[in-house]
Amino acid sequence: MERRPDLPLSTPGPEPVGVPEVVRALLTMRALDVLGHRDPVRTTTLAAQAVALDLGGPATVALAAHDPEDDPGLLETALVACLAELGWRTASMSFEEAAVHVTRGRAAEVLVHDTDGRSVARWVQDHLAWDERVRSAVFSDFVELNWEYDEFDEGLQRDVPDARRAAVAFLEGTTPVSDRWRQR
Repeated sequence: MERRPDLPLSTPGPEPVGVPEVVRALLTMRALDVLGHRDPVRTTTLAAQAVALDLGGPATVALAAHDPEDDPGLLETALVACLAELGWRTASMSFEEAAVHVTRGRAAEVLVHDTDGRSVARWVQDHLAWDERVRSAVFSDFVELNWEYDEFDEGLQRDVPDARRAAVAFLEGTTPVSDRWRQR
């Protein structure tokens, strides 16, 4: 199983509000899955944590018991069922919603110094900036930040790029998408 070290696997910042961290992490795993970045081991481990916290029910237990080496489609189905059991409709999550959700979480992490802006900017540049499924203008501050880091590394720019500026601009320029997935 290939593990990509550049994936933003941490939980999103403050979204969704009032939700256990393990549920936020499962929502992030679903968003990463939609973006094409699967981590079956982490997904099943998070489900086991949810079971240990007495969250969910049979679908959560089934995901926790799922073989990470099994068919990715089956894991995706089990994750969607687990999240539905926990109160989230994620079966129709769009690529753009997933991209915004993950990037909002990473932007929040930049602001609280849990991650550096360079890694977020590089990830956006490599995985989202040129994808036709997202509105690239939404991600332009992180794309620009990536270029600024490149110029800084080459000695073309003296000042260290301002990752906080890009993070704030992204958070102010987007809205939380996780509320769209909450079952009423």
